[in-house]
Amino acid sequence: MCVCVTESGDRVQVRLRDSVKAAICIESLCQSNLSVESVMGVAAAGGTFSMLLTGTLYLQAGEYVSVFVDNATGSAISILQDSLFSGILLGI
Repeated sequence: MCVCVTESGDRVQVRLRDSVKAAICIESLCQSNLSVESVMGVAAAGGTFSMLLTGTLYLQAGEYVSVFVDNATGSAISILQDSLFSGILLGI
């Protein structure tokens, strides 16, 4: 399977494995606990990109969330210093 991206008018093929996945997981257990995740195909040309994850996670008292970034591109990536994470507590 291949995802194709148009960049500067040129058609660039992005292999499925050339992607970055970001996930927000409860108790650092992305496999067994519900999580919010997003996968973005990255073109070989690189550049700066943003990922936005939105969703609802239901936590119990004492639980925490972790943000994970999985780089499957084979190239180094950097998380910008101004990156942020926010959440809203609804009810107790």
